[in-house]
Amino acid sequence: MSKLLMDEKPLLVMPSLATKVGLSEAIFLQQLHYWIDRSVNIEEGHKWVYNTAKEWQGQFPFWSINTIRRVIKSLEDKQLVISGNFNSLPIDKTKWYRIDYEKIKEIEDEDVDSRKVESTTQSEYSKHPKQVVEAPNLGRPLPESTTESTSEINNNNINAGVEEEKEIAETPFLFYEKNGFGILTPHVGEKIGSWIDDTNEELVIHAMKTSVENGALRWNYAEAILRDWHNKKITSIEQVLASEKKREAEKTKAKASSGNRNYRPGREEKTPEWFGKDKQKKKDASTPEKSKEEVDAEREALIKELQGDS
Repeated sequence: MSKLLMDEKPLLVMPSLATKVGLSEAIFLQQLHYWIDRSVNIEEGHKWVYNTAKEWQGQFPFWSINTIRRVIKSLEDKQLVISGNFNSLPIDKTKWYRIDYEKIKEIEDEDVDSRKVESTTQSEYSKHPKQVVEAPNLGRPLPESTTESTSEINNNNINAGVEEEKEIAETPFLFYEKNGFGILTPHVGEKIGSWIDDTNEELVIHAMKTSVENGALRWNYAEAILRDWHNKKITSIEQVLASEKKREAEKTKAKASSGNRNYRPGREEKTPEWFGKDKQKKKDASTPEKSKEEVDAEREALIKELQGDS
């Protein structure tokens, strides 16, 4: 017998769940449920399981770390998996996960309702075969899948495939490769994944968009932007836009202040030195000259005064 057939513990998954949420997502959900059932970590009245992406890869060796992050993000967007952080050390960023079983129940109820509709339609078809054109195809078989794509879960459902491709196209990893940053190496992929865990995908993509707009198609440039936002405790694009608006306002204010730096209202103008000398000359020029008689009289008086002293 082949060693690839049932010689190790298989991963089991319900075809109906895989059809609803995607094969990769269903596999992860089933494994998470397995560990939650055995978990002793109770927070906020729920059982939680905590693992890093690398630790999850140990359980899913056929997936890359980027694929695991994408699958978890897909389940979080569908609100089927809830993440949290209950680590004792703030520096520990390991995520905790639990399943929203109420959402799973809603999917289950939708499936039951759909089967009721199918049963009713088939019954009506048997009574009035000419009036019922076609019964809804709710029992599609589960097709083959690859380890890197969930868009081919149901080849008969083209719309679902298109929506999945749109979701994948918006990931930071594909944005990196499609916008001129180069080939995504494992090292850079790990860094991008870490920033996604610390912030979110939208913020990482926005940082790379800023790099593209500034003509700096380098990951270290985008990472410097993310580090600046992290230091400023910015966690959303809305906060980024508000910060940029505030910075522009401060630049405008500083520029206006710099333009008026050499002008001070109410300043006393300093009188030039030459102005006083010129004024004195004019004053001296305005004094009337003495007559010849007055000058001779003063001379005679001065001579008599000197002779008297001798």
